[in-house]
Amino acid sequence: MMKRRIPALTAVAGLLAIAGSLVGQTAAGAATSSNVSFVPTSAVAGAQAAWTVSFTTGVAVSKASTINVAFDANFALSASSTATLGSALTTAGCTTQSVSVNGSQIAVALGGNSCSVAAGSAVSLAVSAVTNPTTATTYSASGFTVRITGSGQAPSDAAVAPSATAVTVVAGPASKLAFAPAPSPTTQAGIAFATQPVVKIQDSYGNAVTTSTASITLAASPAGSGLSCTSGLTVGAVSGAATFTGCSMTGVGTFAVTASSASVTAATTSVAVSAGAAAKLAIVQAPPADTYVATTVSPFITVQLQDANGNAVQTSGVTVNLAASSGTITGGSARTNASGLATFSSLKFASTVLGTSVTASSGSYTPATSGAFNVVAQASKAAGSVALTDAAADSTSGVAQVQYFLCPGYSNSTPCTGSNGTAIGTSTTGTGSYPLAWNPSAISTGAYRIAAIATDAAGNIGSPSSTIPVAVTA
Repeated sequence: MMKRRIPALTAVAGLLAIAGSLVGQTAAGAATSSNVSFVPTSAVAGAQAAWTVSFTTGVAVSKASTINVAFDANFALSASSTATLGSALTTAGCTTQSVSVNGSQIAVALGGNSCSVAAGSAVSLAVSAVTNPTTATTYSASGFTVRITGSGQAPSDAAVAPSATAVTVVAGPASKLAFAPAPSPTTQAGIAFATQPVVKIQDSYGNAVTTSTASITLAASPAGSGLSCTSGLTVGAVSGAATFTGCSMTGVGTFAVTASSASVTAATTSVAVSAGAAAKLAIVQAPPADTYVATTVSPFITVQLQDANGNAVQTSGVTVNLAASSGTITGGSARTNASGLATFSSLKFASTVLGTSVTASSGSYTPATSGAFNVVAQASKAAGSVALTDAAADSTSGVAQVQYFLCPGYSNSTPCTGSNGTAIGTSTTGTGSYPLAWNPSAISTGAYRIAAIATDAAGNIGSPSSTIPVAVTA
């Protein structure tokens, strides 16, 4: 006769049934919490906030239950974080037995002998001292979860329950400005930046404050940058960003470009500006108001090669020529050095002339013209006598003498004679064009003119000669 093993099977079945009651929290058919929501008191980046976590229980809750709340890993809890049970839990007799924090998670173990909440109940708890991430963006709902776990007879949710909605962290109050992008770090004078500047308004963590419409102003230092923008140097922000267009500089050098706005920290970037293509000439060292005939013009006249904005172009070997509007010159050609500067170190005038000027030219470059100046004879008191001559002639009875007169001023519509001038000497020597050695030491320094008047052997007095402008110097 066969032995029956049914009692053994029954025993195994009973054992399975006992095991099922011991781990009932994972028994088939266990529900998961639902309707999960995470609501902060502040969603501002970097702020510390209290959060209300609400959900519908998927299983019955008792004093052996633990509510496990997980925030997205970018959110931070601290040792000071607490959990306060909502009214649905406290009314049901539940208390907080213990709270443990681990990174961005907090576990609340429930106590209270009478604690009993049926599955499907709407409950909540408040979690304090949660620090929001500093990056303003939307954080996925799947990162915010709730799960109830139990021990003994308390069941556990079948799975983690995620939040129903994502959490959006927003920028804080406007704190600073930032170039995004900055203007081109290098550019050429008079040429629009290859990259035009955009200035964004940010909170203290660098998040864009897209609600701001503040006015932002650009400026450059040191002086001489010539910064300008077709959009204007002050632009109102749109969605937290001010877009500048048509910006350029006419100065040469390295300039700090600063964006500023009221009540926020300014932003600064550096732009190095080089000269443009050579376009014109400029007289840097002009001739003095008075220069002396047959003497090198001093200080030396210098001419600079420049771009269209007046910046020095450092090109060597360019030939520059000077031409006088009146009077004859020598030494009127020079070449630029490595700095683009031509120096005329041997320029001389062959004769006196009043109100002349010089014009510098070179190829297709725009020429430059000096102001008017005088070329005069010099009579130095320290040097002693000055030789005067006059080529007087008389075809009838011959010249008997030539008398020289000194009158104030380089020029005057009234002839220089004894009636308005001072006789400074007479020459009766025809040889050498009636020379006279004149010593100006007793004459005050200043501007004068000298004229000669000839008298023939018959006593006839001629007309005054053309005057020669003379500067009496110390």
